Amino acid sequence: MTEFLWSAADILKATHGQSESVNWSVNGLSIDSRTLKKGDLFIALEGPEQDGHRFIEQAVLAGAAGVLVHQSHIKSSVPVIKVHDTQKALIELGQAGRIRSKAKIVGITGSVGKTSTKEMLRLVLSASGNTHASEASFNNHWGVPFSLAKLPIKADFGIFEMGMNHPGEIDNLTRQVRPDIALITAIAPAHLAFFKDIHGITDAKAEIFHGLTTDSSTILPFDSPEYQRLLDHAKRNNVKKIISFGQNKGADIKLLDVISEKETQRINAQYHGLHIKYQLPVIGHHWAVNSLAVVATALQLGVDLKLITAALEAFYPPSGRGQKQALTISNNREILLIDDSYNANPASVQAALNVLGQTNFKANNRRIAVLGDMLELGSEAAKLHMDLSQAVIQNKIDLVFTCGPFMQHLFKNLPKKIQGAHFANSTLLADKIESVLDDGDIIMIKGSLGSQMKLIINKLKQLSAVRHAL
Repeated sequence: MTEFLWSAADILKATHGQSESVNWSVNGLSIDSRTLKKGDLFIALEGPEQDGHRFIEQAVLAGAAGVLVHQSHIKSSVPVIKVHDTQKALIELGQAGRIRSKAKIVGITGSVGKTSTKEMLRLVLSASGNTHASEASFNNHWGVPFSLAKLPIKADFGIFEMGMNHPGEIDNLTRQVRPDIALITAIAPAHLAFFKDIHGITDAKAEIFHGLTTDSSTILPFDSPEYQRLLDHAKRNNVKKIISFGQNKGADIKLLDVISEKETQRINAQYHGLHIKYQLPVIGHHWAVNSLAVVATALQLGVDLKLITAALEAFYPPSGRGQKQALTISNNREILLIDDSYNANPASVQAALNVLGQTNFKANNRRIAVLGDMLELGSEAAKLHMDLSQAVIQNKIDLVFTCGPFMQHLFKNLPKKIQGAHFANSTLLADKIESVLDDGDIIMIKGSLGSQMKLIINKLKQLSAVRHAL
C-alpha cells in the first residue's frame, strides 16, 4: 500500500485554502497533466505561456485525486482546493514539507555541473538511506518548491538543485530549502547578460549561504579563481564547516591522480590523510573533480566510504548531459552519439569538447562537434564563442557544425579543413546532419536550451529507430 504524501487537511492548513471536502489524501503532486500519476494532486499553475487551469479535465481523466486552483469558477468531479494564488500555495506547501521533514538537506548550485553532481549524490546517498532529490533540472521559482513539497515524510536525505540568471533568485530559493550542506560545483561565465562580471555571478551563487541551518557545512571548488570570494561569503554567513575540493595543493579533498581507461576513470584522492580510490564509469576531468565534491558531501553526512565508492562505480550520466549511445542509421552506418544537449556555457562546452577528444569508438573514427548558441552571455557573447576555437583545435576535432548567430563567430574562426557547415538554426542543421555522417563517427551535440539542440538528437534517434524497424 502506497503511503500518502499529503492529507487534504494538511494541504489546506499549509496553503490557507478552502475545500468542501477534507477526508482525502494524495500520493504525489503534479503540475503537468501529461505526466500525472493516479492519486496525484494536480496544481494548476498559471504562467506566461500556459495556464494549468485549462488542463484540469485532462488531469482528472489521468487519475488526479484532487486539484488545487485559484480560479473560483472551477468545478470538478474530484475534490477542489481553492487558494488565492497557486504559485504562492506551492511555495507554502514546499515550506510545510521542509518543516515536517527530519531529513538531512543538501542544496546544490553552480554555473556548471549542478544536475550531474546532484544525480551522482542521489545515487550515493540512496545506498545509505531513503533519498529524495529534485527531478530533472527543477531548480527555479516553481521547481524548487515543487521538489520540496514532494519530499517524503520518511526521507533520510533530500537534495535540491538551485539555479539562477539574476541576483536574488538563489536567496529566495535557499530560504525555502534551508540546506544543512551547501555544495557549489563551479563558477564560470554564464548569464553574463545579467551581471557586470564573474564576481557578480559568484556573489549570486553565494546567496545559497543565506538559508543554511545553524549547524551547517559547505563544499567549495578550491581550483576556482573565485574560491577566496566564496570562502569570504561563507565566513560572513557563519558557515560552521568549510570543505574544499579540487586538484590543487591545499584542497581538503584532493585529486591525486586520474587514469583513463576506455570509458572509465580510475581516481586516486586524499581527504585529510584518508586515501580514497574508486572507478568512475565516465570520462572527462570535470566528472572526476565533481565526484570529489560528492564524496566530501556524503562523508560529511556520515555515509560509509565503501558505500560511496561502490555507488560511484555504478553511475550513469543523466539525459542530455553526456550520455553516450551507439546508433545505426541508413546504409548500416554505426555512429556514437554523445548527447550533451541540455544546456551550455563556455566552461561546459570546453568540458564537452575535452570528452569528445578523449572518446574512441572504431578504428579511424572521426570526432564531430555540433554546437548551438550559448545564450545570455551579454556583450562578451561573440568573443566567448570565438574563443572556443582553441578547445576545438586542442582536442583534435575533425569537423565542426554550428547553428545560430553567435556560433557563427566560432565557425568563422576555425581552420577551413574542419569547417563542416553553419546553419541559421537547429531545425535546418537537423535536416542535414545525417547526410554527412560516416560509419564510426563520434558526434557530440551541445548548446543552450534555447538553441533547441535536442531537435538534432531526436532526429538522429528517429532515423535509428526507423532503421531498426526495417
